[in-house]
Amino acid sequence: MSPDPLMDLADLVAAVDDLERADLERWIAEGWLAPAVPGREPRFARIDLARVELIVEMRRDLDIGDESIPVILSLIDQVHGLRRELKQVCAAIEAEEPEVRRRILERFAAARRTAATAAPVPGPAPETPDEDDP
Repeated sequence: MSPDPLMDLADLVAAVDDLERADLERWIAEGWLAPAVPGREPRFARIDLARVELIVEMRRDLDIGDESIPVILSLIDQVHGLRRELKQVCAAIEAEEPEVRRRILERFAAARRTAATAAPVPGPAPETPDEDDP
């Protein structure tokens, strides 16, 4: 299977509704988007197209301001990075002998049970009475 062909700026602008070249260039300059091949003639992969579509959707459809977008993109990048690492951990566990895998899974299940019982209840902190209150 051959990799998807890379796109240039014009291809990317043509592929996404409501995308202006000036916006795309600004997003690259601000680090919101990193071309697969940087330089004077940047080239973009399919994943870059998905990121551009997400940015456009956040700005246009969700009315998210430009000051919030880098935070959201950073969180998304962290989630994707953690997913990659988790896949690597799973592959490493899968490569182990059955007895080792069984022990790891048992310890993981025990840790989940412990975490579930120790997890704080979401919501505001309970109020503590003042010492001066009767």
